Amino acid sequence: MENEEKQIRLKDRFARWQSKTNQQFGYFNNLLLFLAVGTIAFVANQLSKNEFVINNCWEKVFYGLGIISLLISIIAGTYLGYNRLKDFRKTTKKILARIENDKNELELLKEQTNFLGKLSWNLLKMQFISFLLGELLIAFSLGLIYGYKLF
Repeated sequence: MENEEKQIRLKDRFARWQSKTNQQFGYFNNLLLFLAVGTIAFVANQLSKNEFVINNCWEKVFYGLGIISLLISIIAGTYLGYNRLKDFRKTTKKILARIENDKNELELLKEQTNFLGKLSWNLLKMQFISFLLGELLIAFSLGLIYGYKLF
């Protein structure tokens, strides 16, 4: 009896932490999207100013690669949101298949949700890495462009 209670408590703790993980996953995805879009807006604002001049070829390369990297981050983050919705929908269908005891459908849905779950984590990694790379490239290029004012 005591072992059953322990199992129930462990399952409850697992469900709680799984829910927290899903929440934090979404928050992190949204934060990266927000910051990447904000940086793109900053870059667009800079480019629209007449006094903002990029003279050096390397400044242009780093600035351009930073913009491309941030756009990749935004695309990955947007697709991640769509992928998570598909994953939630398939998970709901999987639960229904379990209730209806449809073993064939359940196996198919398990494979699909496992794939979608792994894809979500890979998209988040891609979003994060391309965001960091974009921010570093933009910061480095701004350092090259405005370095004479800093030092």
